[in-house]
Amino acid sequence: MRLTRWFAGLALAVATCRAPVAQEAPLGVLKSAYLLNFAMLVTWPDESKDVLQLCIADAAMDAADAASLENLDGRSVRHMKLSLRHGLKPADQAGCDMIYLPVAENGLIEKLRARLGHHALLIVGAGETAAARGAGIGMFVAADGRLAFDLNLGALSASRLKFNTRLLPLARRVYP
Repeated sequence: MRLTRWFAGLALAVATCRAPVAQEAPLGVLKSAYLLNFAMLVTWPDESKDVLQLCIADAAMDAADAASLENLDGRSVRHMKLSLRHGLKPADQAGCDMIYLPVAENGLIEKLRARLGHHALLIVGAGETAAARGAGIGMFVAADGRLAFDLNLGALSASRLKFNTRLLPLARRVYP
């Protein structure tokens, strides 16, 4: 009987308490989480190394996004540690395994793609047209305000990158 009252009291307490309102994560934090997950869901041809180099073109990136990206430095991606390199210029991609272009300047994706050939490099570009222009992944804020991404299978394949097929149904658009 006492146990029944205790459970009834617990049920009443749970039913009458108000759950806290969930707060939306800042956009920079979401972008960083997406980048980390992209790194985890892509396989590079040479994964025998200890460090996975994420190069960031800092052009016009706001301070909040930059601070969120800093939290990625040293994170584990399978057996590798993620290392950040800022201030990427189009000619500086040597040593990069992944490039994030927070502002996909006109022609930059195309220049990188032409210069790289079949180098194993994941390009993640900002904007709805980034994947269509040659980035392996295009990340953008959709019309509904949510962070979304497109995949370019041709660009991923040309870069000799394999991706986990769990990405396919999550992508808004998949380019062949």
